Amino acid sequence: MTKVSMGMVLAGSFFFSSVLSGCSVGMALSGKEQKDVSVLAPGAPRDTVIAHLGPPQTSVTGPDGLLIDTWDVVKGNNPSAGRAIVHAGMDFLTLGLWEIAGTPIELAAGQEAHTIYTITYDKENKIKNLSASDRVVAGSPPTKEEKAAKGTLPTPKNKSKGGF
Repeated sequence: MTKVSMGMVLAGSFFFSSVLSGCSVGMALSGKEQKDVSVLAPGAPRDTVIAHLGPPQTSVTGPDGLLIDTWDVVKGNNPSAGRAIVHAGMDFLTLGLWEIAGTPIELAAGQEAHTIYTITYDKENKIKNLSASDRVVAGSPPTKEEKAAKGTLPTPKNKSKGGF
C-alpha cells in the first residue's frame, strides 16, 4: 500500500468506528446519580429529606391528619465515564464490532433496583414512621422471593428417591 492509501484506510476506519460506536458508550454515560438515603431516620425534618431526595412522588394526608410522602429511589444506574472510555477504546480498536458485546454488557450493568420509601411525618414535620420496599423493574429477572411467592422456585427432590 502507498502512504496515501494507508492514510485513507486509517481515516476510514476512524470514521466508521466513531460512527458505529455509541450504544454502549452512551449507555455507560447515562443514568442518574444515586440519592442519599442516609438522612432517612426517625426525627429527621421533612425539609432535609426533600433536600436530599427531591420532591416526593406522592404526598397525601392520612386519616389521622399526618402527612405521608412516597419516593421511588433508583439504585444501580450510576453514570460511569470510566466504562464509557473503555467502550469507546474497544469500539475504535475493533472498528465498531465491540458493540455486539458492549451493549449487552451495559444492559446488564445498568439494571435498576427501585426502593419505595413511604414516610409518615408527625405534626412538627419530622419523620415518625419509615418503610422501605423493593420494587422489581419490568424485564428484570425475578428474585428468589418472587419465585417462591409464585411457587416457581425449584425445590430439591427427596434424596432417598434418586437425589436432586
